[in-house]
Amino acid sequence: MQYSLRDFTLGWTLFLGLVAGSINADAHPRPAVIVGAYYFDGWNHQTAYYHLTKLLTTRFAYRKPIWGWYDNTEAIMREQINLCADHDIAFWAFDWYYKTVANNNALHLYLKASNHNRLKFCLNICSSITPTEWKNCSRRLLVYFKQPTYLRQHGQPLLIVYDPGRLLRSFGGVAAMRSAFGRLQAKAEKAGIHGIQIAACTGPGHLNRFVRAGYTLLTSYNYRPTFNVLHSKPEPYSALMAYSRKIFDKFVGAPLPYIPVITTGWDWRPWNLHHRPSTWFIRTPRDVERFVRMGVRWIYHYYYNKGPARHLLLLYAWNENGEGGWLTPTAIRGDAYLDAVQRAVAAPPNEAVGGSPAYYGRAGARPPAKSAN
Repeated sequence: MQYSLRDFTLGWTLFLGLVAGSINADAHPRPAVIVGAYYFDGWNHQTAYYHLTKLLTTRFAYRKPIWGWYDNTEAIMREQINLCADHDIAFWAFDWYYKTVANNNALHLYLKASNHNRLKFCLNICSSITPTEWKNCSRRLLVYFKQPTYLRQHGQPLLIVYDPGRLLRSFGGVAAMRSAFGRLQAKAEKAGIHGIQIAACTGPGHLNRFVRAGYTLLTSYNYRPTFNVLHSKPEPYSALMAYSRKIFDKFVGAPLPYIPVITTGWDWRPWNLHHRPSTWFIRTPRDVERFVRMGVRWIYHYYYNKGPARHLLLLYAWNENGEGGWLTPTAIRGDAYLDAVQRAVAAPPNEAVGGSPAYYGRAGARPPAKSAN
C-alpha cells in the first residue's frame, strides 16, 4: 500500500488535533453534572382544589402550563418526560408522601408512562413518619429503590428528606434516627442494594447532628432571602442568586457532601391568601441560565473528582407554579426556561455568561427586569 504526501499531512494534522484536544481536556476538565428538578404533585383533580387559587387562574394565569393546570393523565406525563429529557434534565425528585396517596399520583403516572426510561427519578420524603410507621415505610421505599429508573449514585439510590428536623423530633432524637436509617440500610443490603445515599434538606448550620443521625449527604429544597418589609415588594433576581451563592460557600468543608440547589424563582403571591408582607423575585430565562451556570461552575470549582454524589445539581422546581419556581412551558414563554437550563448545562464550566460576575463569584446587582413571566 502506498501513501501520498497528502495522506501523510492529513494524518499528522489529525494527530496534532487529538493531542491538542487531550491537552485542552486536561487543562479544562468538564464535570459530569447531573441535573434534576423537584416535582410537586399538586395539580391532579384530588389536590388542585387547594393549590389552584383564584389568583393563580386570573392575575397569575401566565404561569399556566401549555397542557393546562391539571397534569393527571398519562399523555401529559409522557409529554413532561420528553420535555425534560430533551432539555438535559436527567431526573425528577418527586415530593413523596407516605400517608397521602393522592399526592403521589404523578409518581405512579411516571412509572406507568411508556417513555419513563428517558428520565430517572428519586424520592423526597415530605410527610411526617412515626417510628411505628417506619417498618412499612421502609418496605415501600425498597420497592421504589428496585425500579430500574431509580436514580443511583455509584450504585446507591438517592433518598432526600425534606424536613429532617421534623423527622428527628418524631423519632425522638439522633440515636433513634440513626438506628432507623441503619435498619433501612440493612434491609436494602439483604435486597441486594449495597448502600443508600440519604440527603438532609438543611441550611449550613448545625450539621453534625445529621452526620450522627446517619445522613450521607446535604442539600435543600430552595433558598430565598427574607427581608423585613411592611409591604410586599419585588427584588431583582440577582439578590436571590447572591444569597444562594453565600449559602453554597458555607457548605465548603461541610462534614458531608453537598448537592447545590438552584432556586429558579420565588413568588408565592398566588398562595399568599392572607396577604402577608413578602418579597418576590423578578426573573427572566436569561437570569435562570446565569444561575444554573453558576451552580455548574461552583460544583466544578469545589467538587470535581472528589467523591460520590458530588456532581448532582438540583433545580427548584419543575412545577412549583404556585410558588413561582417553575420550568414548565407556558403559552407566553414557551420552552424558554427549559432552553435556558439546557444552555447552562451544555456550556463549558469555565465560560462566563456575557461577562457577568453572577456566573461565578459575586452576583452583580442589577435592576429588576420588566417582565417576570
